[in-house]
Amino acid sequence: MARIIHQRRIRGSADTVGEPLNSLATPQDRLWPQDQWPPMRFDRSLGVAAGGHGSVRSVALVYRPLHDAPLEDALDRAASASGDPPENFAERAPWVRLLRSVGRA
Repeated sequence: MARIIHQRRIRGSADTVGEPLNSLATPQDRLWPQDQWPPMRFDRSLGVAAGGHGSVRSVALVYRPLHDAPLEDALDRAASASGDPPENFAERAPWVRLLRSVGRA
């Protein structure tokens, strides 16, 4: 089993950072990049043991890069929402750009 860790150091109070996080997978979602990726869905309200995904499901070769890219986009949004936007926003790998173009065809 692969273990993938996504992390970002975000400056800001817990309230400032937590506000967009608490909106995740709600109709008022301010964190997930729904304009670029399928919406995030949870099987229950956000909290411990909440699980779920959007429509990104496939074999590891396809799944991993398509899983990582929207999470990195969401972390960029979290940093921006806290008033501390990243100096360099996450860039999509060539493989992700290829998979997205094939998916749109």
